[in-house]
Amino acid sequence: MALYDIELITDNVFEEANDSGVLTVTGTPDTGFPESRLGDRAVSLFWKDTATGAYSFEAFLATASSVDFLAVHRHNFSGIAIDWQYDTLASSSGESYANIISQFTPTDNNQIIKTVSTPVESDAFKLAVASITNPRCGEIWMGRRYSYQVMLDAPPPETELPQVVRVKTLGGPNRFVKRGMAPRTRSYGLRLTDTQRTQFLTQMVDLDEYSKGFYIRDHQGEYFPCFLTQIPVITPINDTLFNVSFAIEEDL
Repeated sequence: MALYDIELITDNVFEEANDSGVLTVTGTPDTGFPESRLGDRAVSLFWKDTATGAYSFEAFLATASSVDFLAVHRHNFSGIAIDWQYDTLASSSGESYANIISQFTPTDNNQIIKTVSTPVESDAFKLAVASITNPRCGEIWMGRRYSYQVMLDAPPPETELPQVVRVKTLGGPNRFVKRGMAPRTRSYGLRLTDTQRTQFLTQMVDLDEYSKGFYIRDHQGEYFPCFLTQIPVITPINDTLFNVSFAIEEDL
């Protein structure tokens, strides 16, 4: 039987800061593109500032969180040096930031994904972007990855959901209307231990009664934002093992 695994990232410290801490960004955002866009899980909406300069995106938390994952889904940071950082001091002592990984420079405007093997715990995190003109970006996602095993005797099915409508014309050829990009869909059967089941249920609580999206690393190693297309069903095998049916659609 072949073994595969997936990762789920359901928490985001920028959302935490947005809701119960303090979220600060350099400059003054353009009207209709507020700082709250950086932590509201609406990956298609933007923060932006029509100006030039270096920018700091900082999340100050009411309680410390652990982070081993960074994603910036949409941005215009190509060619700009970026530092992913955490505060090494308690917030009451001020801030002393250190890099989580070495400084990096995106070579395009595709989504940024960075991970570390050992989670970093802090009550403040920052993304520092060097001087840039008219910056914009969507959700900045910093959270914790949890891995779950997929047990199948073949690779899990991979599909896309067509966003095309066929229009039948009178006395003429068919016409096709494309409504958008075709999102990826995934359907998994997970095999969880009792400890993993508890962690999985905790992650589902992060979704606020399944109303929020999250990040996944699929069985091919691809990270992308997504949402559930059905409520997960947990079926006990015995006292220590559980099967979970789990299906998602890419959030474009």
